[in-house]
Amino acid sequence: MSGHSFVTAATFYPVPESVAALQRKLCTARRVALRSGVLKRCAVHHQVFYDDQDPGPAFELMLDLFKDQAPELSEYRAVKHELLDVLSQVIAESLPYCSDCRAGLVAGWELQSSCDH
Repeated sequence: MSGHSFVTAATFYPVPESVAALQRKLCTARRVALRSGVLKRCAVHHQVFYDDQDPGPAFELMLDLFKDQAPELSEYRAVKHELLDVLSQVIAESLPYCSDCRAGLVAGWELQSSCDH
């Protein structure tokens, strides 16, 4: 068998990213979006939400951090586009409101409407 090369599944399918590595990317992107003011944090419940403003400042800040060689982005220099994609994903998947505040409002509306009858 010497001299033969074998094709394995790994040749055709890239190894999936570890959960820990993906989690670090998500946390980094969320921190950048919060620092830029694109994502907000509820002052009462501390939940992160996106209030539908222009997401551009988050991308500008991340590109500036890459340009300035910020230490928090050092592990992503070779895959800058991936981190920008994750930033886009984090913003798109964020709720447009604090779910705890919204739940309180809905509960209040339900209580009020049941009292009206």
